[in-house]
Parts: sequence; structure tokens; C-alpha cells
Amino acid sequence: MLILDEPRASDWWVTALWVASLLAAIIIAAVWLPWWVAVAIVVVGLPLLVWWHARSFGYRCAECGAEFTVSAVEDAMAMSWFTSRGAAKRVHCPSCGTRAFMRVLVVRRTSSRTDSSHGGA
Repeated sequence: MLILDEPRASDWWVTALWVASLLAAIIIAAVWLPWWVAVAIVVVGLPLLVWWHARSFGYRCAECGAEFTVSAVEDAMAMSWFTSRGAAKRVHCPSCGTRAFMRVLVVRRTSSRTDSSHGGA
């Protein structure tokens, strides 16, 4: 089950760490390894970073208040914007059809299992 929540500072630090790790790997490969290794890191690493971001962040519609996630392709193509109220992306709301800048939320995954499904007493 997915729960969308306001991002905390630690969520932004995790995102910065992922981006910095990819950039460091590209720079190290470009300087000390053959060129094709850096290209391979970009070709593999960038889609993985976008996939991770699409799974880790969701959005709240400014018009209807619906909370939703988007595909990795839409996440990669959407324009990002940062304001004093937080981050936003220009995405399409599946509920009302509005395409606008939507608040970025963090996906908190919870287990859908109950204690009785673990085979206990």
C-alpha cells in the first residue's frame, strides 16, 4: 500500500546522494577508465535514477487534491520547479486531467499484510 507524505530534509539528502553518486561514477570513469565505461554508466545509471525517482516520489493535484504517482517516462520528461513551499513538477493528474505544477510528495510504502498472515498462532 502506498502512502504519500510531505518530504522531509532526509528525503532530499537521499535524492542528492543518489545524484552525486551517479555523477561521481561518471567523472571517475571519464578520467581514469576507457570512454565507453563512462558512456555505459550514463546509459545504465540515468534510467535507473529516473526509475528510482518515479517509484520514490508522488504528486498532489493543485485542482482536485488527488494524490498519485507517474510512470518513469513521464517523470523523466516533466519539468521541475523549486519554490519556497517545496518542489513541484509539471505532470498530468489522472483524476481530473489537469496538467500543471503539482507538489512533490514522498512515497512511504507500508506492508499490506496483517499479523495473522504471518502464520502465527
